[in-house]
Amino acid sequence: MKNLILFNPHPNVILFLVFAVLLSCGQTNEKKQDEKRPEIEQPEKPACEVEKSVSTLKNSLLAPSENLKYTALKLHELAESHDHDRISEQAKSMAEESIKLMNASAYLNTSYLDSLIRYSTQCAVLANGLQAHNRSMGKPKLKGTVSQLESIAESVSNYTERKVKISQDACLSNKEMLENEIRLYFTTIKLGITSIESSLGSHCEDCTTKEVAFYENLMKTFREALIKAPTNQYKTVSRTLADIEHTFHELSSMHDDEAHHTMETLERQMDRFEDELLDITGRSEI
Repeated sequence: MKNLILFNPHPNVILFLVFAVLLSCGQTNEKKQDEKRPEIEQPEKPACEVEKSVSTLKNSLLAPSENLKYTALKLHELAESHDHDRISEQAKSMAEESIKLMNASAYLNTSYLDSLIRYSTQCAVLANGLQAHNRSMGKPKLKGTVSQLESIAESVSNYTERKVKISQDACLSNKEMLENEIRLYFTTIKLGITSIESSLGSHCEDCTTKEVAFYENLMKTFREALIKAPTNQYKTVSRTLADIEHTFHELSSMHDDEAHHTMETLERQMDRFEDELLDITGRSEI
């Protein structure tokens, strides 16, 4: 009979085997728990339907800002002269640069946009009024208007250079971009109507026609922006905008004493337009 050889493992070997079995069981349980645990959904990044790089956005703000400041200085020099053609030319340039500033501002967030709406719309309306009416203005009023434009241009320059901090590329949805454009363009047109109404008694030939022309062009830009709205809402606001454009066109060929009734019609149309735009933006006010 052969001798049986008994295997007496070392205690350390037994401990190692027990630890390996326990570790294996633990990993199996963790794996099962992981399989049961629902996956946490990561928030989706916003779609960049409208984009602009940091450098391009900065430059598109600084360029009109500096042009406004430079043109305001030219107007200051011209305010002492009787060269109304050059005054009209420089004032028209300021109104156009204000629109460029608006278009760039539409890419910014609300904290910056609120201030730039105020600056750019006031500058556009005031400069456009100056280019249309400077021939009929007395010297004190002309100088006062130029002084206001200088002050706004200085504020714009300081704000864009020192306050506006842009560290990331602009990334907006079409809805966000449209909301910003609505605020900019609607505010400008509404201020423009106030400006036109205040100058109706100036008895200046073709002044109203010249002032209205600027807003007729702006409404074309506004219509292009509204294309980003949902189709059913676009149809509604497009019809109302067409009514406003028609009324502006009528206004441009009227005598002052005939225009007051038309202004009342225009104000009612603008109230309806505002309600329709608020439906698009979901805001309580523009």
